[in-house]
Amino acid sequence: MIDVKIHNETGRLKSVVVGIANDFGGTPKESECYDPKSIENIRKGTFPNEKDLINELDGFVNILNRYDVEIFRPENIIGLNQIFARDIAFVIENSLIISNVINQRKDEISALDYILNDININNIVNMPDDCRVEGGDVILCNEYV
Repeated sequence: MIDVKIHNETGRLKSVVVGIANDFGGTPKESECYDPKSIENIRKGTFPNEKDLINELDGFVNILNRYDVEIFRPENIIGLNQIFARDIAFVIENSLIISNVINQRKDEISALDYILNDININNIVNMPDDCRVEGGDVILCNEYV
């Protein structure tokens, strides 16, 4: 079983989920974008390519491996952008919270099923339908969120 436990963002990192860029679908059409930054990068011709994204994420994983951090990666879903894995699920204390993400991102959570199946069900919280936050928006500092 995976024991989820985080009290702050500055303690020693023991394990982490790092996203993947494999088969992420390439540069989307503007009409397929749901965030203004992607639209901006498409218009400027600076939307990142798959090879560069894979190299960046693999380089990050290599650094984490040097510090004996246990790495979990989402299962690959072809054509789905799975780079920002923290957005779809995050941990506060001993609870893994599954974000109530926008419809365009809902499929991302299934790529973490093998991880979720190894966490005590009592430690998994589904965010209510009327609440929206992504894990990248959450910072923990002991008793403060």
